[in-house]
Amino acid sequence: MDVDVVDKKFNPLLERDEVEFTVTHEGEPTPGLTEIRKVLGAKLNSKADLTVVDSVYSHFGSSNSSGFAKIYKNEEMLQRIEAKHVLTKNFGEGGKEEGGETKEESSK
Repeated sequence: MDVDVVDKKFNPLLERDEVEFTVTHEGEPTPGLTEIRKVLGAKLNSKADLTVVDSVYSHFGSSNSSGFAKIYKNEEMLQRIEAKHVLTKNFGEGGKEEGGETKEESSK
């Protein structure tokens, strides 16, 4: 799997980078959001925990996908801005709580 950043813009009002990307996945299924978040985080020198993949679209008959992600500067802005269903989609059941833990981790 290879992730290429097509466009990256900083949104000062929301304190985040907005990234358009393409994923090449020869002979593999479309990668999951967690996998994409980790690769984008490594590529853009940010934490995967502050990266939210908004959408990934597969192109029929092709081993390429395109998508949109948001990389926040801090946990507080991520929690304030993102909808719960988006956090659940990216981080699992219940999304993230303060301190970067999921609700399952904090109940242990």
